[in-house]
Amino acid sequence: MWNYEHAIFSTSSPISIWNLYQDISKWSKWDNEIIEAHLEGPFTTGSIGTLRVLNQKTNNFILKEVKENQSFTNVRKVKTND
Repeated sequence: MWNYEHAIFSTSSPISIWNLYQDISKWSKWDNEIIEAHLEGPFTTGSIGTLRVLNQKTNNFILKEVKENQSFTNVRKVKTND
């Protein structure tokens, strides 16, 4: 199992950054490694979606933990038999 954590420091307000993260359909506009991303439902714990990353197939993910304006954890289920 892989774990990945990433941190960036910014002078932007937490709310402005949070607004970028919670609009999953636009992740590909500011993250060059994301081809497309979709979320079924609101940006809350338990919501599921799909994510396609550069040079990878589309995979499902779940928002495991969402703390508004603070942090979120998403877990991707990687397809291995396609």
